Amino acid sequence: MKELKILSETEEPLFSRKAVKAKILFDGATPSREVVKEALGKTLKADTALIAITRIDTLYGQNEAILLCRVYSDAGAMKAVERNHFVARGLKKEDKKEE
Repeated sequence: MKELKILSETEEPLFSRKAVKAKILFDGATPSREVVKEALGKTLKADTALIAITRIDTLYGQNEAILLCRVYSDAGAMKAVERNHFVARGLKKEDKKEE
């Protein structure tokens, strides 16, 4: 992945989270959710376990994608609000087997 650019960041205090829209530039195939989560964690200074990626839309014929995600303030808020399949999508295969 070449670059990650935050397009918008909206605070949602009722759900103890931030909604983030970002643009990613990459070479070759679309980066995995794991790679994107790590880059988001570094950019937003957030724990990758508290990031739920809801959508990655690759623009046709281009090496860029629009990304929608939610960054939670704590694990309890994430577990109470976020749907399980969004949380499970970004986990490593070893972590999925433990659950």
